[in-house]
Amino acid sequence: MFAVLLVLYLLVLLFIGVFSGRATRGAAGFYVADRSLGLFRCSSSLSATVISASATIVGAHLVARYGLAGVWFNIAGSVGLLILGLFFARRVRATGRFTLPELAGELYQDQWIRKLASYTSLAAALAWLALLIRASSDVLAIGLPDLSSETAVAFIVVVLGAYTMLGGQRAVADSDVIQLLILVLGFTLVGIFFVVRGHGDLSSLPREELSFPTSESFGWDLVLVWCLLTGLPHLVGSDIYGKLLSARDETTARRSCFIAAATKLLFGFLLALVVLKAKATGLLLDGSGPASNTLGSILGSAIESPFDSIFLLALLAILMSSMDSVLLTASSIVAHDVVGEKVEELDSQCDRTNLRMGRIASLVMTGLAVLLALDSEGTVVNLFRLGYTIFAGGLGPLILFGFFRERLGLKRGAARWAVVMGGGTALTWTYLERWEVIGSGLDPVLPGVFLSTAVLLIFRERRR
Repeated sequence: MFAVLLVLYLLVLLFIGVFSGRATRGAAGFYVADRSLGLFRCSSSLSATVISASATIVGAHLVARYGLAGVWFNIAGSVGLLILGLFFARRVRATGRFTLPELAGELYQDQWIRKLASYTSLAAALAWLALLIRASSDVLAIGLPDLSSETAVAFIVVVLGAYTMLGGQRAVADSDVIQLLILVLGFTLVGIFFVVRGHGDLSSLPREELSFPTSESFGWDLVLVWCLLTGLPHLVGSDIYGKLLSARDETTARRSCFIAAATKLLFGFLLALVVLKAKATGLLLDGSGPASNTLGSILGSAIESPFDSIFLLALLAILMSSMDSVLLTASSIVAHDVVGEKVEELDSQCDRTNLRMGRIASLVMTGLAVLLALDSEGTVVNLFRLGYTIFAGGLGPLILFGFFRERLGLKRGAARWAVVMGGGTALTWTYLERWEVIGSGLDPVLPGVFLSTAVLLIFRERRR
């Protein structure tokens, strides 16, 4: 049954890509859907994007490993979206830019910062896309055991690249509405069915498993780490800003953040309930294994057909809704910020050229991400942390403080060094610990964010 649902699902995505492609006539349509997304489409697309592989696979893994306190992973993302909606969403939409790197260059009036932000965002996007591809391979291996994971993923990636390349942001937004509906069906209905039907009682779990907001194994230090790792990229994220910049107006952008924050929070607690219920029934022992095996263990042991196929399709929809957004983000940055020009300054011929560049970039970024996913020896969690570490350390403080640049007296030169030193320190720290050169136990994102912030605030303009 899963194979039939999968084929129908992919055909729908291709249809959306073809249909949206007919309406995408220029670069603005490809990057930001001609700024036409109303509240329903914008909030649905943003919700589908933030309920991603990290929210699902990594989130389930942390709950399995640390108990209820592991839900902080998704809480942090919701808090980031809430702060974004309260203080920054209107500002982001009001800039009228097309990508986050272009916005960064606008805030500091510096093309070097735009380029640095472009390369940092690309590095993170490729790591995230590789994570999503590897995760989709794990899901397909469960639903299509007789088909090699490489073949199945190749088919998925071809469809992903096709509809993203054809329709751009409009196709991504429309497909996200479908994928959000599948997510609700798969995780809400099937999740509730599993929780109600199960024989285990949550009260039978050790007190440590239900301890919240912290536990013996998940202290406030980990809360801070995950708030930075997931909260900051939700507050400053290339794919998230892409949705806000595509919104019809500033009010739509702001309200979409609030809806997405509530959706992600509800999803996080439902996911935690399913994982804890599986541990109570003895279907899931702990979270010591690979992160991608957590939901697979639940699926293989507890959910009966046809619900298992629906649940699997929901998992894949979650992955696809993130993959298309990340792929579009990477493609837009390559075409618009790395090798392109400002869209609003292009004549009609150059605009069509820029659109073709965006579509070609979609294919190139897809290929690079596949190679990284196949060649990487890291686990799903390691790939996730690598991408978020680079992004949070390099760009988080730069963008947030950039909205108050004149008030704070921030210098362009200091901002350039903040990107390089923040992202570089976080990345270097990651590999020094991995190679056991240092063993501080300090998460790499912390020194990266601290150094980036320090450079920005210490080397400010002196006011008389």
